[in-house]
Amino acid sequence: MIGSRVVVAIFALWIAAGNGTAGAAGSAASAGASRYLPDPRLTPGAVISTHTADICVRGYDRAHRVWHDKAGTLAKYRVPQSAAGQFEDDDLVPVCLGGANADPANHWAQPNARSVGCGG
Repeated sequence: MIGSRVVVAIFALWIAAGNGTAGAAGSAASAGASRYLPDPRLTPGAVISTHTADICVRGYDRAHRVWHDKAGTLAKYRVPQSAAGQFEDDDLVPVCLGGANADPANHWAQPNARSVGCGG
């Protein structure tokens, strides 16, 4: 089994290499395929812990899901409130891998299936 530190390190390298770029406009709604990826300038990610003794405890993820500012995340990505139903407020580094859910640097406007033409 791969340790959580290794997973977080690989993920951080992937983002640092530019694989999470959302395009020149820096917006989830910008043109091109990269519009469906988080912009590392707006969402660099944030980690609260990578120690398995901390994050591999029953109930850890529920106890650390405290974010309730979808409007702020959408504004950061220049998504109008009229399109809010087409986006999820998602953590870049998942809470189950030690991501800091309370940190705005870890949130991005992830298009849902409706916004990418995959469903109702």
